[in-house]
This record gives sequence, structure tokens and C-alpha cells, in this order.
Amino acid sequence: MNQKRNRLFAIALCGSLLISSLNGIPAVAETINAPNITQEKPQEEPQTDAPPESSESGAPLRGLPVIPPITTTVAEAQPEEPPVAEVSENVQLDQPVPLMPDSQQGSKRENRAGTVAVPAKTYKLAFIDEAGNYIDPAKVTITGDVMKVEAQGTSGKVGEVVTSNVGNLKEMTVPTVMLADDDSTGNTGYSGVQNSQIRLPDYYDLPQISPTSYHTGTTFPIAQSKRVSVPNNEVTEIDESGIRFKLARTIPKQYEFTTTAWNSDVSKTKFAYGFSLATTSGVNAYYTTDDTVYYYVPNRRVNIYYSTMVPSALPAYPTGYNASLSKTVVDSDNFHYKAPKAFPASYSSGNRHFQFKGWYKGSARPADPKAVKLETSLTPEFDVTYDNADNLYVFYDEVDEMTTTIPEVTYKFGFVDEKGALVAPTNVDIQANLTTVEDKVVQKVGAITGANVGNLKQLTVPSQTLTYVPKIKVASSGVTDFRLTIPKRYKIPTVTPGSFYTGSTTAYPLATTLLRHISGQADERITTDGTRYSLYNLPTPHSYRMYRSSWQPDVTNTGFSATLNMATTEIYPAYFTTDNTMYYFLENRRVTEHYVDEAGAEVPMPTGFTQGNQTVIDSDTYHFKLAKELPFSYFLNNKAYRFKGWYKGKTKPELLETSRTPEYDTTFDDNDDLTVVYEEIKYGGNTVTFGFVGEDGQLLQPTGFQVTTDIVETIDGLSTVLSNVSAVDSTGNVKTLTIPQKEYVLTPQMNFYGTKNSLITIPRQYQEISFTKPANYQGLDYPVAGRVENMFSGNLYVEGAQPPYFSASKVKANQYKIIEFHWKEEPTQSFSSLYKATLIRSSVAPTGVEMYPNKPIYYYATNRRVTENFVDKSGAKITPPQGFTQGNQVTVTSDPFTYTASKALPSVYAAGAKTYKFVGWYKGTTKPTTLKTTATPNYLVDFDDNDDMTAVYEEETPTAALTLTSTNRVVNNDDSVDWVATLKNTSLAPLKTLTVKPATTWPAGIGTPTSLSVQLDGQAPKIYPVTATTWSEGISLTGLEIPAGQTANVTLVGTKISGTSDQRLTATLDVTGNFATVSAADAVRLTDTTQGTITPTEGFISVPTFDFGKMNIASKTQQSGLKKAADYYENGTRNPYLRIKKNQPNWQMTAQLSQPKATTDSLPTATRLLLGPANVSSFTNYNEATEQIKAVGKTSSLSLTANNVATSVVANQQFTGSDVYQLDFTFENIKLEVPANQGTKGQQYNAAVTWNLVTGP
Repeated sequence: MNQKRNRLFAIALCGSLLISSLNGIPAVAETINAPNITQEKPQEEPQTDAPPESSESGAPLRGLPVIPPITTTVAEAQPEEPPVAEVSENVQLDQPVPLMPDSQQGSKRENRAGTVAVPAKTYKLAFIDEAGNYIDPAKVTITGDVMKVEAQGTSGKVGEVVTSNVGNLKEMTVPTVMLADDDSTGNTGYSGVQNSQIRLPDYYDLPQISPTSYHTGTTFPIAQSKRVSVPNNEVTEIDESGIRFKLARTIPKQYEFTTTAWNSDVSKTKFAYGFSLATTSGVNAYYTTDDTVYYYVPNRRVNIYYSTMVPSALPAYPTGYNASLSKTVVDSDNFHYKAPKAFPASYSSGNRHFQFKGWYKGSARPADPKAVKLETSLTPEFDVTYDNADNLYVFYDEVDEMTTTIPEVTYKFGFVDEKGALVAPTNVDIQANLTTVEDKVVQKVGAITGANVGNLKQLTVPSQTLTYVPKIKVASSGVTDFRLTIPKRYKIPTVTPGSFYTGSTTAYPLATTLLRHISGQADERITTDGTRYSLYNLPTPHSYRMYRSSWQPDVTNTGFSATLNMATTEIYPAYFTTDNTMYYFLENRRVTEHYVDEAGAEVPMPTGFTQGNQTVIDSDTYHFKLAKELPFSYFLNNKAYRFKGWYKGKTKPELLETSRTPEYDTTFDDNDDLTVVYEEIKYGGNTVTFGFVGEDGQLLQPTGFQVTTDIVETIDGLSTVLSNVSAVDSTGNVKTLTIPQKEYVLTPQMNFYGTKNSLITIPRQYQEISFTKPANYQGLDYPVAGRVENMFSGNLYVEGAQPPYFSASKVKANQYKIIEFHWKEEPTQSFSSLYKATLIRSSVAPTGVEMYPNKPIYYYATNRRVTENFVDKSGAKITPPQGFTQGNQVTVTSDPFTYTASKALPSVYAAGAKTYKFVGWYKGTTKPTTLKTTATPNYLVDFDDNDDMTAVYEEETPTAALTLTSTNRVVNNDDSVDWVATLKNTSLAPLKTLTVKPATTWPAGIGTPTSLSVQLDGQAPKIYPVTATTWSEGISLTGLEIPAGQTANVTLVGTKISGTSDQRLTATLDVTGNFATVSAADAVRLTDTTQGTITPTEGFISVPTFDFGKMNIASKTQQSGLKKAADYYENGTRNPYLRIKKNQPNWQMTAQLSQPKATTDSLPTATRLLLGPANVSSFTNYNEATEQIKAVGKTSSLSLTANNVATSVVANQQFTGSDVYQLDFTFENIKLEVPANQGTKGQQYNAAVTWNLVTGP
């Protein structure tokens, strides 16, 4: 890089930089059957306590529902014939199209050329379905012949319409037609479309120009028809009704365009009206449209019409139908219609009643429905024929109302006791109600009571008149709420005698029941088994009702007593009755004795007691007492039995009565039997339940616990282990252990049987179990198991051990043994109390005792824990990091179990005034040589009491680093400079108690700062005021703490700088705190007041100014020295100098002198500037506190001639090793040499010294 510096200007060119010494400017984006009998619905089965209901009917008429009457309104009346069709049919114009004269056209002869061309025209047709959607034009076919008729010329077919599908539209093109046009000879013509055929899918009906009532979509504009003159295309008539575009039905599935003929056409030939209908008679014209013609296409429908056979309209829809269900949309070309639901076989409307006769499919209702074949299925269905003959006509016949009277009947009842004698009827009560059901309304019409007549009871059912319509409005009547009440001592009366009956077997025959017709025809449904008057329990004790039945058509399902005038009018009136006395047999209640074991199986009893013994209850206030006391225990068939208790009734309670002479008042409710419970005495058989309670008070899953025990017997002193049994998991989070039963042939010798070596093995995650609650347990209290101590003799056991009976002690890791007790008589026989027994035969009764737990046994389990410890390197406990607790215990909850710290251990933390640095952690009680250093301790526990976690930290020593930087490197005298001290925390501990003060070497030329501005990373600055006194003592940065790794910038604001030109002042700053004092320094340089200094990236820092003052004009060559003045190099005591900065190792410098000039004169180019040799010095750490200057040599003696020729000052590689160099020119050696007689008095001459610095490779 080539740099120039002179006193006048700066220029950049070809990589060279010229910098003026004056200003220094560097440069750089989803059959009705007619039954003949009446049937009922059976409502009960004989001999059941909770009797079912039955029903009676003339046929299985459940298929003919009786529908409630409908209230009719005018709006519900059905039309006799179909209403006006939704679609217009066969629309033809009665009047031909008139010829319209054109007053403005004049004589046609003047304008005729013999023929006229009716222009071709393409018409756009759209077919819209009911939903407003376009019908695919491919589903629509349109054909037609283009025809013409001429008076003298050619007539006939001239072509066909051509169609195409364009998007949603059908386009139809009528070709050009040439018509004769000569009024003078009368040879005129007519043309248009004939034989048009329009076809759509069969399920569509006739398209319409206006929307039908079924249309729910968008309404489109009606196409405008216009009459257009030929050939001038003048529109002479407009029609916006759309009538010219209407379609007419030709055959059921085909349509044509509306046609008409011209008025003047004697042949009256018809053409399609709206599509190119043309004439040349009169004014030449044709009808056309430019608009899209929209056709609204409704679906065909199956419509239902209702009438009687007369015929006349029905007053209302049949039940279940309405206007909506009477119309069904046809939506396919192979549509099979099926009525939405079955029509009712009959229905009523108001006081009128109708019977279904049948239905007919066709286009119109038959004039005489009786003359045609009607279909009789209640759900019509057929294939649609798309021929306008798909209407459904439904016919009903009207039926009249009738009345009948059911006669009065008196019924007789007899009551026979076990000996065959009639019981006085005064002890029996009969009550009942009379009920009718008409028009589906149930009504109580009276009440009747039984009367005493001799030894019999009589009940009279009065006559009843019923109004009905057969099969439609069925009425019924009879007896309801029949209630027979007898003395409590008797069981429910029966129509046949029971097993205790001893009387006559012929005196009291069964009554015959039958169905009797009002018309007098033979009786039907004769039964002789008594079922129709059998009795059933009522909720009221000792009261009974007769077998009950209901009539099948009765939607109220009213139950009548089945023999007592149970009447119906379903087909014809009839009623159930009997002409005989109805006898009921009364059997006394009894108390039966049952002797069973705990499972309910019968057991043998000693003499004096009989299994199934019965005691007759012979009064209505009977007290039962067993004849003798029951034994507590007894021997029978080599087995021993022990009394458990007794209960009354059928259901065994949880707690038995234990008195041994049972007695109680009978309750006459079939619940008076006595059941006595004995148990066979066997060893064992009991089940012990174990529960393990967690620390939260909930039962633990028992799967991981094991309970085992040996089953031991001792006979004649010889002990034998019979088996080892284990507890199993059971419902409710418990374990159960069943002691095997052992049966012995009893002898006079004492033997022992029970559990021994009863062990509990617990899961490894538990530290221990305890039968008693642990001291710190806070959960639910569970019952403490005691011990059942049953003496086989029935006496109290008074020699037993004291509780607790089920405490367990540890025998090895995770295994506990349940305490054992020995027999007092046999100290060597020790058993645990899960089961222990001894039994001896003594005389006729057993003696001995058995013991077992009286309730579940609960053990409290305590979990293992991992304890968290925090220590220093010496093992001393320290304050733990925030979020951790010294001695915190983590519960071990599973096996296996992985301990994981709740969060990561911090690498460093503060506790009080101390800061701790993470060293590592270890598991167990012994610190290893090498610690683990993962931040979150994690490991599988070993369940060996060596699973604690210890985290090791060491105290951290704070350290800091300080730098100092001035905001300006070169300053003027008396300028203020800010210094930025950057204090970085280089440790993991925070820096505290900070003080900033000047070092002892702080120079006098750097004044006291006005304030300190202190800013932590990311925070707002804080200002500390400074005075000379506080500055010398040091500024305490109160409240400032620098976290680990962070930096604080301390700005010394406003230090005033004073000194001499080019003087360098070094500021050294000390910072103290909870760390070793740190220092930093930086320097500033005062501006040279004579020649100035700058701070370039590269180039001249300072260049000298040569001022020679005044010179005399001499007659000979003369040399003049620099002027001496106080403001100029301090009277010559300082030397002019050249200071440069460069970044390249290679550099060289030259200088050149311009011709000195004045305003009107100049000095000769022979004028020379004599500089002499320059002393060269190099700088290191320029403008820094550690700046050093070193003399590196001299230049040769320099002489510059004023001819602007460059002279070498420093050769390449002459001086190396530094980036800043200074050339000092000795003040006294500098001379200006002017030739003789040069110069003009009073003129000031100026010249430029250009210094050229070239750097680069």
C-alpha cells in the first residue's frame, strides 16, 4: 500500500492512499283369521307363590293391534281422488301463432330474392333436480326432425337437431333452413322442429318451466323468447312466461316440446314453439332465445289415497300414517315400493270404526272397489312401472257398534280341613271388585262380598251390559281384586287334598269350568283340573287371590278371576264360569325340625331327636318349644359332633342362637321351621387371613410376601411333619392359608395337631414387619387378631397364654418366624397359634381344645430408605444445596428399585458466605477413592443397608481478572476521559465486598473521576459518586455481587487529563474484595500541540511542520534555520518528528518537496530542504500502559530539492520488528537553502513536503 502525506490534500488511487497532514481523512444488505273361539292370555301357572298373568282371546290377534281413537280435523280428511298433479300434462296451444305484420317493413316483393335462410341456432338446455342440482346432460336424450312446408316448393324433412353435452348443459343445434319467399306467387313456407322426443331416467317425471313444490334448490331465470325478423334480426316480440318452452308427455316415459302452427298455414302443420319456429308468410321471422332454458325435473312419487268400500273418503289417516308417509319418492329406474309401515287391521276415528279390506295399485281409484281384486297384505309392496299407474289406493270397511248382557251368576265355595270336615264359613272372608274394560278404559263398577249359606260361602256376580264392535272395539268384564282370607294356622288352600288329609276322597269333587256363549251355542274350553280357580299368595299375609287371566286384545292387560264371569266381546260375547261348588282343602301349618352341619347337610342325631320331626300348629297364637335340651357334643358312628347353634326359618343368619332348648312364637309365614347346626369335630380346616399394611395405611399387594408353615402331629409323644403349606393371594389384597383338616379315630390318649415353624418372607424393599404398630405409623388402625379357644366339652378355657399371639421375630434377612407356645402338660410340644389342638375321648363326650385366630392377622411393613447425605472432602456434613435436605430419605418402593436423585446436583452453590463446588458422589457407607461425577445420582439399590447416597463438595475460592481501557487513546490537554475497567469472575464463587481504588502509581496528570458507573451483564448500570477523598481511600461498590462467570463493567467517568505535548499517562487501577487484589492499567497520549497526532489504522500518526520564519534576500546562496518560538517546538527544545504505523513487515518511505510559491512569486526549484540524518526509534505496545520506545538506528542525511522529485528516506527492510516507528529530525540541523538573490520582499512562500509510505509484500 502506498500512502502519501502532505500539508494540502488527500487522494486515493490504484491502491495508494494519500493522507493530508492537515486533516487526515482515510477512506472505505339405514290374514286376518276369523276365529270361532275366544282365546285368553294365561297369566298364572298353578302352585306358584308369585303367579304370572294370562290372557284370553278368540284368536292369536296380537298381529291386529287395537289403536287408540284419533281426533280428526278438517286438515286430516283424505281426498277420494288424487289431487291435481304436481306436473303439467300435454300442454298444447289451442291457438296457432298469428302472423305479426311489420308496419315498418313495406312491400316484401321489393326485398325478396325467392328464398330466405332461417339461421342455424344452438340452444342451451339445463335440467335441474329437486335439490337444485344439475342433472348430468348425458342422462338426457333429445331428438327431433327439422321440417319445412312450402306452398309451391319442396316440403318435408330437411335435417335433424344435433345435441351435445357441454358442462352441465345440453346443447341442441337446429340447422339452417332455406324457405321459399315469394308473396307475389304465394310461394311462402314454414319450418321448425317436429317429432321431438325428450327422454330422462324413468324415475324422473315431466320437466317443468317453473319450480315444483318439491324443489328446494336455486330458482333460475325463465328464458326470454323472442320473435326475430329475417334477415335484419330485428326483435319484434318478447315473451317472458316460458310457455313456449314447455314440455308435454307423449307416452309415460317420453316428452316433446310444446307445438303450435302458424295462423296463415292452411295445413296447420305444428312445430316446436320456442325453438326456430319460422315463417316467410308476411314478415319473415322465427322464434328463438339466447338464454339458457331451465327445466325443473321432479321425481316420480308413489301416492297413497284412502277410502271406504262405498266408496267415500276416510275421516282420518289410518293409525300410524300421515301426509308425509303417504308420499314416497321414486329415486331409481328399478324402484321397488314398500309401504313405510303396516296398515292397521282396524282403527277408529271418533265414534266411527273401520276394518281393513285391501289395496289396489293403478292410475285411478276403482269406481267399485268390490268389483276388482284387492290385495290384502297389510304392508303393500310392488315394482314401480313408471307409467303413471303407480298410485296406491287403500280401502277400509266401516263397522257398526253393538251391545250384549253378561248374566248374573252365584258361585259357591266350601273349605275342608285335614280330617275331611267342612270348616265353618264364618272363619273365611271373600271380597272382590267388579270391573269393565270398554274402549280401552278400565272402570270399577262395583264391589261384592261373600255370604255364609250353611257350611258354604257364596259370592254373587251381578249382570253386566257391554258395548262393543267385534274385533275393533272389544269390551270385557269380570271380577278383579279377588281376596280370600283364612285363619293363620292354615297354609294356602288347594283344589286337591294334601299329604296330611285323612277324610273322604269323593265328597268334594273338582269343579268343572267352561266358556259359555251368550248366543246359546255349546260350551267350550271345558276343564276339570281346578286350575282356573286355584289360589295364589297376595302381599297381605293369609290372603289369597284366584287364578287370574286377561283377554288378549285388551291393551290394558286387565287381569280377571278366571272362573268368575270373565267375559269378552272380541268376536261374539262369551264368559268363563262354573256350575259346581268350588272346594278348597285346608292344611295346618307345622314346625319341622332339621339337624344339619355348617354346609346344610343333614347329620345323625343321638336318641331323643328325630330328623324332620313335625309339630302341628293348631292355633293362631302358637308358641313352639323343643321337647328336650340339645347336647353340646356327642359321639355317633365313630364321629364327634359339637353344637354350633340354631335358627328359625329358611335362611341361616350370620349369628346362630346358642340356647340349647330352642323356643319361639310362630309367625305363620312358612318361616317357622327349626334348624339346628352341629359340626363334626376335626383338626384344622380353618383358613387364616394375613394382611400386610403399608406405611400409608393401605393393604399392600400380597404377591411379594410368602407365608409358610409346617403341619405337625404328635401321637404318643412322636412328632411328625405331615406337610408344609403356603398362603395364597386372595381377594382384597390379603393372603389366606388353609390348615389341612385331619380326622382321627379318638382314643383315650392325648394327641396334638397344629402349625409349627410358621415363617413370613417379606419383599426386599421392606426393612421389617411388626405385629404391633410402629411408633411413627400414622395410617388406619387395623384390628388386632386374638385367639379362638374352643373347648370340645363346651367349658371355658382358662389356662391359655396371654397375647400377643402372632408377633414375629427376624430369623434372617427378610424372613420372620411367628411366635410358638408349648402345652403346659407337654412342654416339648410347641405350636404357633395359626392352629393348635388336642383332643381326647372321655366317656361319651370329647374333651380338649383347639385354637386359631379370631380375625385376620395384620403386620405393619416398614420400607427401606435411601438417605441423602451432603459432606465436604473431610466427611463433615455441610449445608446442602437449595432444594435438597441433609438426611432426606427416599422410600424404596419396589424390587428392583432404582434410586434417582430428585434433581441434578448443582456444580456449585452458595450457602451463607460459603460457595461449594461439586466433587462427586458415592453409594454406601464407605467413601471410595474415585467418586462418581454424574450430576443426577442414579443406581440400583442392593437392599443390604448399604444404599445411602453421599454427595461430596469442596469450598470454592473466589478469583477475578481485571482489564482497564481508556475510551480515547489520544486526547487534548484538559480533556476528560472515561476509563472502562472490566472485572470478570473467573471462579465458581461470587465476587463480593468489592472496592475500586487508584494504584499508588496513579499519575497526577489523570484526575479524579466524577463518578463510577457499574453495570453487571444484562442489568441496568448503578452510579457511585466519587470525591477526591473517597477516590484515594477507594470506592466501595456496595450491594454489588458478581456471580460466577459473569462480568461487571466499572466506568471511571470524567477523569481530566493534563500534561505536556505527546506525553503518555498510564492509569493503574486496583480492585479488592473476597479475592486476591487484581490490578490493570491503560494509557492515554496527549496531542502534540505543534504538529498534531492522529490514530490511523495504517499510515502517518504525526508529521512535522517546517516554519523558517523570515529570511533575508541575499546576493549569495544562503541557509536558514527553523524559527524559534514558544509555540513552535518550544523554542527549539523539541525536535520535529515523523511517526508512522504500518501492518506489513515490508515498508519503505520517500519524501519530496514542491516548489515554494508566494502570491506573485516563487522560489527556484534549486531550493533545498536540508533535514540531516534522522534518529529512528521503534514502539512496542504503542499508546498502551506498557508502551516502550527503542532506538533502532539512523537514516542517511536527507536533502529534498524543490523539484518534487522523491528522495528515499527509509529503504525496504531497513527497520523491522515493529509496527510503529518515529523519525526524529534534530531541530538545529534543519535548514532551508535558497539560491542567491531569490525572493521578493514581503512575500510569504509555501511549499509541501510529501511523505510517501509504501507497504506490502
